[in-house]
Amino acid sequence: MTKEEKAYNKEWREKNKKKLRVYQKEWREKNKDKLKAYQKEYQEKNKEKIKAKLEKNKEKIKVTMKAYREKNKLKISATNREWRKNHKDEIVFKCDQCGKEKKTSRANYKKSKHHFCNHKCIGKWISGNKKIYHPIHEREIIKCDYCGKEMERLPSRSKANKNNFCNHKCAGKWKSDNKETLHPCIKIIVYCSMCGKEMERLSSQIKTNKHFFCNRKCQYKWQSENLQGENSPCYNRVIVKCDYCGEKIKKTQSQRGELNFCNKECRDNWYPDKRTIVNCAYCGKETERLLSRVRAVKYSFCNQECSGKWLSKNRTGEKCSSWLGGISFEPYPVGWKSKLREAIRDRDNRECQICGISENGRKHSVHHIDYNKSNLVADNLISLCHSCHMKTNVNRQHWQEIFKGLAEKKAI
Repeated sequence: MTKEEKAYNKEWREKNKKKLRVYQKEWREKNKDKLKAYQKEYQEKNKEKIKAKLEKNKEKIKVTMKAYREKNKLKISATNREWRKNHKDEIVFKCDQCGKEKKTSRANYKKSKHHFCNHKCIGKWISGNKKIYHPIHEREIIKCDYCGKEMERLPSRSKANKNNFCNHKCAGKWKSDNKETLHPCIKIIVYCSMCGKEMERLSSQIKTNKHFFCNRKCQYKWQSENLQGENSPCYNRVIVKCDYCGEKIKKTQSQRGELNFCNKECRDNWYPDKRTIVNCAYCGKETERLLSRVRAVKYSFCNQECSGKWLSKNRTGEKCSSWLGGISFEPYPVGWKSKLREAIRDRDNRECQICGISENGRKHSVHHIDYNKSNLVADNLISLCHSCHMKTNVNRQHWQEIFKGLAEKKAI
């Protein structure tokens, strides 16, 4: 073909682009089967040539594809949206746990063997089919570090934990026996700053306090001797006027602020707009209270006597949050006498067996380890201070394990 003919063909194709495209589509639709058969024959004959060309031109193809995607991002996203709208392949399946029917896409359905309607059904199915979900051949037989009982555990779980136990009781007993290795600085010997007496204190107390005392008397004596004059924390006081009544007050730098008051009445009177009238929940008397105080508390009282009387009526017996069926009203046996209690206090050196505080004007209370009043065996009794004795009324199983660990240490 001459140059003139080639130029004429190009001009004609540019003018008749639409007509050519329509004709090509019609021809391809008519001859679909012929084209597919021809492509298969060609690919089978020339497999090696096609692979060689693709390997040579891999980098060029990647570069051209990236350039095309960057230029035509909007067109690609629009075509994908239209395709998803027109090709929603939804499948109806039944939940393997409850049998409820639900719809999902074909892609999500192929990802997993088991299908569920929600997370609750997944958890129930796993708990009922542990052997299927975690096969036995994937588990290991391990011994409990406390009692030596054999048990099955997953290798991932056994490797994650240094020590393995069959239940929580064995774990608690092992921890109580190995406190010195787990927490080597539990108690340290310290001397009283006043009289020089030896005593044990927790490591957490040593970090926060510089001076230690065996009782309150030594503490007050030391303070009267060493915290006077310039050594007193209240030495650098400044005279300040009350912002409500104008009375002169002495305050330290830490106590001073933008507003200073001599007492609570002056402070409350400084905010007259934020106060409301409230009726006492016991006697019905009208009293003024701050709005913040009324919002924080359900019931308001005019004084402490009314609050105590109201609590004695409405927060006793079964209405109390710590009610355990009236155990405290059960009588003590005949052998529960002062001689027995004194003997146990002397056995424990008049010290609390939890915090180590010695008696100071008030005798320590004697506690039943198993919470059974009729059990008066010496090994079942222990001396505790008032604050620690109140703590043992909550979470009783936890405290029983702690006391058993202490008893085993003393026996050793």
